[in-house]
Amino acid sequence: SNNWKDARSDIALIQLKNANNLSAIKIADSDTIRVGDYTVAIGNPYGLGETVTSGIVSALGRSGLNIEHYENFIQTDAAINRGNSGGALVNLHGELIGINTAILAPDGGNIGIGFAIPGNMVKNLTAQMVQFGQVKRGELGIIGMELNSDLARVMKINAQKGAFVSQVLPDSSAFHAGIKAGDIIISLNKKSISSFAALRAEVGSLPVSTKMELGIFRNGITKNIIVELKPSLKNNISLGDVYTAIEGADLSNYSLNGQKV
Repeated sequence: SNNWKDARSDIALIQLKNANNLSAIKIADSDTIRVGDYTVAIGNPYGLGETVTSGIVSALGRSGLNIEHYENFIQTDAAINRGNSGGALVNLHGELIGINTAILAPDGGNIGIGFAIPGNMVKNLTAQMVQFGQVKRGELGIIGMELNSDLARVMKINAQKGAFVSQVLPDSSAFHAGIKAGDIIISLNKKSISSFAALRAEVGSLPVSTKMELGIFRNGITKNIIVELKPSLKNNISLGDVYTAIEGADLSNYSLNGQKV
């Protein structure tokens, strides 16, 4: 057998020989699931053997948990315990919607807050592993941060959700596409982008040379820009070094640490 892994997403792919007696699970479009949908978690908690629990989708797009490099988790209250990591999260049709990866457990036990990697991210990354033998991510080449009401007020903009661009790196995909500092990215391939973490997760699952359409909010106007992802750039920089328009603003409850995507 062969295996490939991607530490940044906690996803691995294993190739089995003589797997004629195994049936492949159907992978659902995880972008179509909604909060309140029923879920079933399958795993092997504490080495007890195959175990099935049920619940609902509690939230979508969870991030900021410092679990993985790319976070855009499905949150579920289906009981997930130690040993469930890598198990399937399925819908009531038996289709895979995610892979269980972590729980929030202050006291070490299940409190009904579990997280799964979305099935679409799994499909995109494993397809790259099959094609290239590894994940070959492209990079947009921006430094940015979450957009919230405080930042929107300081910048005097109407948008309330999206990925705020604080800097465009030289010779990057974003630079050549015409993205500018101060832009707010609100969609990717017509899919709404509600946060910078969501943008990082979406871009982080796409391979080099992918062409994508970004919805940009700039100076009160929304426009669409086509971007072709280039290989990763190595440099990094913080927001405070770049976007001077917010210097001196009262953002005491807001992190000014820029992230790269």
